[in-house]
Amino acid sequence: MNPDSPDGNDHAAYSAIILYGVIHRSLKHTAAALLGNLVAPLARRGPVDIFYHSWDLREIGNPRAGENCLMVDPDSSRGLLPNAKGIFESQTEFDDSLDWDRLFRRNPMRHFCDGEHEARITLMNFRRAMESLRRAWDFFQASKERHYQRVIVTRPDLKFIQEFEPPLSGGLRRHLWIPRFGSCGGLNDRFAAGNEESAAVYCQRADFAHEWLLSGEEGNPETLLKRWLQQQDICWNLVDFPFQRVRANGEIAAKDSKLKPLIKERFLILGRKASQATRRLEKVFATLGKVETIVDQPGDEGIWYDDNQVKGYGGLTSHSSHSPPVTAWSRAMYHLAKNLRADEAVWFVEDEVAGSTEFFRALVRRTAASGADLASFDIRSRRNDASWPDWDHAEPWFPEPWRSFGSLSRKSARLVRAALEFREKNGHFACHEILFPSIAMNQGMRCFDWNVSMQRNRLFGSLSLQLSGNSSPGAICYPVKDAADHEAICNWEGLPAPVASSEEFPCFHLARCSGHSISVEDYIVLGRYCRHLGIRNVVEFGPGDSTLAFLDAGCRIVSFESDGNWLDQCLVRFGTETRAEIRFCAAESTPESLPFAPDLVFVDGPSRCDSHAVPRLALCEWGLAICGHVILHDSRREEEGRILEELAGRGMRVEQIPTRKGMASIVNPQKRPTMPTAEFVFGDASRYQLRDEDQWFAKDLPAWQKPFKSSQAVRALDIGCGEGRRANLLLELLFPAEGSEVHCVEDFETLPGGDAIRADFERNAETSGNAGRLHLYEGTTTEVLAWMIASKDAWESFDFIQLGRGRPAHEQLTAACQAWCLLRRGGVLVFGERGAAYAGFETGFRRLAERLFEGTSVVLRKR
Repeated sequence: MNPDSPDGNDHAAYSAIILYGVIHRSLKHTAAALLGNLVAPLARRGPVDIFYHSWDLREIGNPRAGENCLMVDPDSSRGLLPNAKGIFESQTEFDDSLDWDRLFRRNPMRHFCDGEHEARITLMNFRRAMESLRRAWDFFQASKERHYQRVIVTRPDLKFIQEFEPPLSGGLRRHLWIPRFGSCGGLNDRFAAGNEESAAVYCQRADFAHEWLLSGEEGNPETLLKRWLQQQDICWNLVDFPFQRVRANGEIAAKDSKLKPLIKERFLILGRKASQATRRLEKVFATLGKVETIVDQPGDEGIWYDDNQVKGYGGLTSHSSHSPPVTAWSRAMYHLAKNLRADEAVWFVEDEVAGSTEFFRALVRRTAASGADLASFDIRSRRNDASWPDWDHAEPWFPEPWRSFGSLSRKSARLVRAALEFREKNGHFACHEILFPSIAMNQGMRCFDWNVSMQRNRLFGSLSLQLSGNSSPGAICYPVKDAADHEAICNWEGLPAPVASSEEFPCFHLARCSGHSISVEDYIVLGRYCRHLGIRNVVEFGPGDSTLAFLDAGCRIVSFESDGNWLDQCLVRFGTETRAEIRFCAAESTPESLPFAPDLVFVDGPSRCDSHAVPRLALCEWGLAICGHVILHDSRREEEGRILEELAGRGMRVEQIPTRKGMASIVNPQKRPTMPTAEFVFGDASRYQLRDEDQWFAKDLPAWQKPFKSSQAVRALDIGCGEGRRANLLLELLFPAEGSEVHCVEDFETLPGGDAIRADFERNAETSGNAGRLHLYEGTTTEVLAWMIASKDAWESFDFIQLGRGRPAHEQLTAACQAWCLLRRGGVLVFGERGAAYAGFETGFRRLAERLFEGTSVVLRKR
């Protein structure tokens, strides 16, 4: 495909923009951004028409926005939006038509305004805005001359700080696209995009808003919008589209001043031609950002430019005779020279790279959070890597050159622009593996070496410049030349293994985690499993890396081995470890004596019964008889599958634990009737990785299953929710009833890395499928809880409240006291740590609370 030829279908779509409110309030400060970042992107798809309704106001009074008696001129907006159609109407006449005193009696704006005067003005401005929105829609319907595939409804006081990517035409009927931020527990009510059907519903909520004002019900304009759309069966997608509110004097609203354009991920797949490999990679990246395939050969698929178009864009690949001067790299840079945007980061991915969506998702999120201009492997200088054979390609441009692994890399728009400027100056490029890192280092840009900054064995399998045959399923690998291997890796549906930190797993550096050993993922899951359940005594069949995992979990181990050679090696390896005892156990036999009563039997080792192996079924039977709890390793294999089927047929509870090699939890329900399910224990280890400060939650969560798990709908509050992992686990493992919901409180503005954590919260909610049952309140804990306390719907309404840890004691104590007002009688309050805040709370509330549980956390019930 030649990209110079437009796609006729999409470019034929008509778009309408509807503005409402007081159009001349801030338009002189926002018009340029409106035209450049909203109208222009829509215009690339087709014609754009603008409609507006405005009150003929000449004086602005809005104390919450810092606008008191500011004079504005309606004529100042004329000419700022060429060809816009609109009307001005009298605000005085509308005001005279309403009984404001009746609205003021139960004014819900009092809950978040400072004083009665401010609350009244806020109510009036909100009601006027809702009426203007309705009249804008009526004017649009009366004035339009065509049907519009896209309708954007927005306030004119918004400064768009990056381009809006319009949703595709021909999409969902009753659907809106709404900004992700500024939800205040509901939905951002300043901007929405949809089709005419959904926009009509959005614009016609004035009567609904009026009834809300009269009722005095708790809430705010954002929660009101959410309720209205739910009532009208309108669905919504949250989009990353930041903008700033601009006051009449040109100042940016204080809360919006920190908003910055979001960097969007763009993926360029490079190949000789479109193939099954490029199509698989397109599918892998489809949900991560914009994806384009750049090819060397013309065809029906992929973006291609002929050699005459890309003349002067050569030199990016090796200067050797077998490398053509112009490749997909050259065509990719020419393509970017035509349409690169400042808010993009570009991933260059050669088609012999393979990896699954989840592995790339983890890599993209971690890399984007670094804010680096260049992310790649092996970013090295000639000084510290003099043996690299291609340094001569740096001459004569870079006296102090750098190089990096170029087959998979991420580059900022700034770095790509600098490389294009290099070409303008020199008439061609230098080798891309030298060009980008040398420019980045010489110009002081930030670089992110995945080898140095990330646990390589978490996400990456085989990565080298030589053909490798040990590619890992799912992990990101290169080069993968075999089509079957490429397909298997890209289609892997598992999750990346968690990271083993030296603090949590001090013995991990001694583990091999290769060959027939347990994997890194198995190691971490075993360690966390034993900690979560308080397992202290383990019988193990097959010593090795699993023994180290149990030692890291604080267990005492007796490990049996039948192979004499391996027994000797393990006796040397663990000879000085007082908590691990290595014993011989003859083949086809079971232990006759044990030094302790075990909590768990772990069955590992060879899968077949030969002269050096004990049959696994017999060992599982023995373990279930001794302690009632067995974990079988390599459970994905055929022979182990037959063992599990046999035991399940005997009434054992068999559950797969989701690791790549596979482990299965087998429980004898007669001996362990209250044993937590594997889903309960491993929810956090396999799906969500809790932050270090949240490990208290992972340790105590299994113990909460019996006393707190409910089949009834539960209303929970999570204070200091962070990425939302605790909230999701509560819904999945403690409160699975359909009507359960968790209300989350977090101040992302003051939280280090708050923007990235906020994005993680949304992604976790979407990944878990719990988005409809999670309600996020952004702001300081004191402010949000005070607002809830003032609400008649929130007072003593929560069944379960948890307080995180890591915040100052005075803040924690204040939050606990406020939370107590929101907790119903008989409800549960959880302290994530037993510290000064808990001690102070216990002193004051001792007679009002009953202590139910004390572990890493403390759980109290309100009498």
